[in-house]
Amino acid sequence: MPKILTVRWVAAPGSEERVAEIVRIMTRLTREEIGCVAYQGHRAPDDAAEFLLYEHYVDEAAFRAHVDSDHFARYVAGEAVGLLERRERREWEPLDVAEPGAT
Repeated sequence: MPKILTVRWVAAPGSEERVAEIVRIMTRLTREEIGCVAYQGHRAPDDAAEFLLYEHYVDEAAFRAHVDSDHFARYVAGEAVGLLERRERREWEPLDVAEPGAT
């Protein structure tokens, strides 16, 4: 079963640009991971401190490998977490696509 999640980060005042840089770094490095289907960072257009990460992995093992990676330890656990006012994670389950004409 795929592992899909969204993560919302709110940077502490004065940390917004470093958090944005970490999101860019993590996007590049995570996309290179085996098992990563999609990873995209976003920034709210009306709030420079608010970020949304969309993450999609082939399965739980691929997600675990991501969390256990050196770049996660360095940039997320080792740096970003200390620069955030808030960090929220939500998991999602994909909906199957209905056959044409199905109700």
